[in-house]
Amino acid sequence: MVVSLIPSCYNLGTSKPAGRRVRAPPEEETIPIMMRPSRVILRVIASPPVLLPVAFAFLLTLACGKGEETTLSAPPAASSEPPAAASQVSPEDEALQRMMKEFEIERYEDVVAGAKDFEGKFPASPKLPQVLYISGRASIGKGDFAQGVSTLQRMLAKYPEDENAPFAGFYVAQGIYLQGYQPFSLYKIEFQEALPHYEKAMEAFRAVEKKYAGDPEVSTRASLMAAQVLYDMRKPEEALAAFRAYLDKEPHGQYADQAMFQVGAILAETERNDEAKQAYLKLAKEFPGTLSAGTAQERLAELNLIGQRMPPIEIAGWVNRELDVSSLKGKVVVITFWNISCLHCQHEMPKIEALYRNLAPRGLVMIGITHHSNGQNNQLVSNFIHEKGLTFPIGVDSNGVTTASYAVSRIPATAIIDRRGFVRWRNSGALLTQALIESYLK
Repeated sequence: MVVSLIPSCYNLGTSKPAGRRVRAPPEEETIPIMMRPSRVILRVIASPPVLLPVAFAFLLTLACGKGEETTLSAPPAASSEPPAAASQVSPEDEALQRMMKEFEIERYEDVVAGAKDFEGKFPASPKLPQVLYISGRASIGKGDFAQGVSTLQRMLAKYPEDENAPFAGFYVAQGIYLQGYQPFSLYKIEFQEALPHYEKAMEAFRAVEKKYAGDPEVSTRASLMAAQVLYDMRKPEEALAAFRAYLDKEPHGQYADQAMFQVGAILAETERNDEAKQAYLKLAKEFPGTLSAGTAQERLAELNLIGQRMPPIEIAGWVNRELDVSSLKGKVVVITFWNISCLHCQHEMPKIEALYRNLAPRGLVMIGITHHSNGQNNQLVSNFIHEKGLTFPIGVDSNGVTTASYAVSRIPATAIIDRRGFVRWRNSGALLTQALIESYLK
């Protein structure tokens, strides 16, 4: 998947009139850059070798490379030899093959348990570094980042020259990063609590990049993950420079489409909209058919609303209080699209309420627009409104017309309308601030 930099929600399902479908406003991914199958380097453990490309889809999709890079050795190929030949596969080989298969189908608990059993039975096995490597990655895959980091560090300490060492170092850095990123993205910790993990991860990614400069696959991923960490550390200009440096070096490289998307996203977030448009247009032109290009087209639609007349608001009904949309002329209006099933909306809506209470006395009009999907109905919305103490009007867009008119492909999605009735800002609701709204109220 293409990485997005700001949290929002997916799979809400809306429809246009006459049965035409509108893409569901999604919850934006809160996952780092380079969301493709990753590689693991494992020595051949069966004879004759049959190499199978395997995509390891982690529970939390990790920062990985493109393509089918994984080189895993499979069980021995079928042959005309008598069944007795199967006995040539050693218990160690058999155990490792089983762990590899379990890893492939994301049975990470079984992988970790199998690795522990393997280490107890075969403490001197030459295959132990492979077992520790796959066990460490499995721990990271199941969300036990600290254990994964510990296992990989132990593997590196004992087997620093093993062929898995470069990526073991990479995943150590990633496990450190995810210890801060995952709980922060789920609103379990605050930014200041995540920051030490980001700083340690930055140091680790830079170390991997330097140590394995001769291995472009490892060093490039480490470099791009370092750029992502800079963004997460709230250093957008440094992150922007890092992504651009990669593009200057490899304008059509393996990760160029993803890096170019990140450039556009950062530019849009810092309100350099014309530059962001150019980045998205270039991405669509040079990398057609990629997920990055598809998402860039959606972001481009958001940016193209800016400077346009406010699209009409068509509401089937108001849940908590009525609003006459014809009364909006001459007022600054903030419109936020959301849904109760969206984790990020649940977190952001009370913040938006606080902005409304602070600025309503100065003439701000705040509107929430939702769509009933994923089991949502008026009663559930009413309960949420009451629970969160929302006082601004919440309307239901029953046919998806308004959602489509405002180019909503992710939520929470927000637009700011100026007093003349023009769209002046369109982005994720997570980026909405009091200072931003005040700049239009003046």
